[in-house]
Amino acid sequence: MGPQNRRFLAVTFVVVSVLLAGEAGAEPYAGAASTRRLIAEVLKRCPGAASLAFDGTSSSKAEEALVLQQQQTSPMTRDLGPSLTCQAPSPGEAEGLLVGLDAVSLYAAPTDQALCLSGLTGGVQIDVEDQNGIAGVQCPGCNGNQYPLADWKDVLRLVYLGLPKAAGADLSQRDCNSDVRHTLVNRWVSLFGSGCIGNQCSRLEHAFRPGDHSEKTALFLSLLGLANTAPVNAFCNGVGAPAFPAVPTAKDALSDFWDGDPVRRPCDSNHQVCAADHTLGLVLPVVVPENLPPEVAYPTQPCSFGVCRFLFTNQLVLTCPNGKPQLFGKCFQQVANLPNGQFTAACVPDAGYTCFGAGNQDGRVYTKATLNPNGTYAVDGAGRALTGSFHRLNATRARGAGSPCRQTNGLAQIACLSQSVGCSMGAAGIDSGSGVANVMALPVAGVAPTIENVRKKAEGEQAPGAYPLAARVLLNSMRGFDVLTSPAEGNLTGCFNSPSLMAAALNASGLTPLATPPKCVDFDERACGLTLFNRNACNKRMFNWCPTISGLFVAPTTTGVGGSISLFASATDDDGALDPMEYVWSAPSGAFADRFAKNTKFTCTAPGTFDLQLAVWDGACKTEQSVTVTCVAPTL
Repeated sequence: MGPQNRRFLAVTFVVVSVLLAGEAGAEPYAGAASTRRLIAEVLKRCPGAASLAFDGTSSSKAEEALVLQQQQTSPMTRDLGPSLTCQAPSPGEAEGLLVGLDAVSLYAAPTDQALCLSGLTGGVQIDVEDQNGIAGVQCPGCNGNQYPLADWKDVLRLVYLGLPKAAGADLSQRDCNSDVRHTLVNRWVSLFGSGCIGNQCSRLEHAFRPGDHSEKTALFLSLLGLANTAPVNAFCNGVGAPAFPAVPTAKDALSDFWDGDPVRRPCDSNHQVCAADHTLGLVLPVVVPENLPPEVAYPTQPCSFGVCRFLFTNQLVLTCPNGKPQLFGKCFQQVANLPNGQFTAACVPDAGYTCFGAGNQDGRVYTKATLNPNGTYAVDGAGRALTGSFHRLNATRARGAGSPCRQTNGLAQIACLSQSVGCSMGAAGIDSGSGVANVMALPVAGVAPTIENVRKKAEGEQAPGAYPLAARVLLNSMRGFDVLTSPAEGNLTGCFNSPSLMAAALNASGLTPLATPPKCVDFDERACGLTLFNRNACNKRMFNWCPTISGLFVAPTTTGVGGSISLFASATDDDGALDPMEYVWSAPSGAFADRFAKNTKFTCTAPGTFDLQLAVWDGACKTEQSVTVTCVAPTL
């Protein structure tokens, strides 16, 4: 080994301090939707990247943008995958910067879950019964009338999406009214692989989920193998809701207020919200309108029994809160008479009373919509009429030891409702239940959603003991961070590589920082099937020493066809532990017991003299050496 083996490399991170002169306008910048809030927090602290206009789509769309060279980096919630990265001009340059972790927790009441110790698991077969009122058993993916629940992912896809495992990401095969879904949610123990003892729940009452534009929704769907896109809304509460347009905006997420789940549950006496037919769907979206005052978002004033007024609406919706047609832009609405002679329509109605002409409707249908005191429909920050206010389901009452829920944050409200309603679960953030009493986060596949178990995901996508509903948060590049030409993306990369900046941004966006500084993650181009060696894109120090083969021994050097020869090799690298070495043996004929082992055996399969080639690779440089052996034909 000597200076001739030294190979000069560029430094990994280039931080451009100013934008190019004359640069104007925003740069479209695609990334995973679940990183939307994180990118906003990073950009607050990274003025040199302010020209980037983030477009939260999906990790797959972000990867496509990298392959098409529409951008040079992209924030994603998974490592680069071979299907698209192998199409890049130089897969060996592809790398990522792991900066943090994200996770979804599933919440329930401790009394409901305490004796289901493994949490959601799957791995059992359920006997599917005809429960949906349609003749015959609708059981996609069944063997006869038995459905094998593959794992926790299969359970959650059926509960929230009505999507059997065989459907993959094809939402056209969704069936929220299938008998397999009815059977699953009507047997509490089936959700937990029959691992419950003495539980008090016979069935799942409700499954709460965040709004369509929530970063946690994007992550949840990504972990289940799909995204919430046109032509149908993914969740079962969105059955019958208007489809997303090709380019959705915040106003288009109408399934946030939709109650279309065909699996219905009777409203109980603690519910403040109910549909006109005295039921609510299994899956319910929970979106807290943070722009409204508490007395409108969570009214606690009871409506005056038997008192209705004929009030104007703002006609954002053409029906009344109880679903009846409006008359000259007006609706009969329950109100509370106030001591000062005024009234308010922002009140809690009685289940047993409805206004004129409402028939046998449940009176709580009037509070299913959020109304301003004057009777007009309240709107959220995106300008959407709040026609399905399931966030206030148990705002004033709760089941048993539970507590009423009036959280100002939607994810915390989901955690709270999961315990307040009872025999229910809710998907929210890893820390959403931290300020909520009487709630616990469910284990998934026997792994508890602790910060320690979430951080194990930093060791790899399939790291032992890692919490399954966790994801790695990375800034990925297919061309390498050392050759970025976009000043804004160069600045963003530098900011992502700042431990203090990223810790602040991750905490502010509800994500989990790493226990270590951000670290580089190499894409292994051997997954593309075009090379035996992986060029470690993370190994971009100022120089690299190539490995030296210090010993190559064979015994014996000659053997008959069918005989074996022992091979022994040793190599050194002055870069030490920075450069783990790989060994690969090759020959024009014969067979190796393990061609990737340092010491192995070679078996002669044909007569002749052959050069056995050894290549030693340190991720950046390859050294080769050969030894000659002879295979003798058998004597006749």
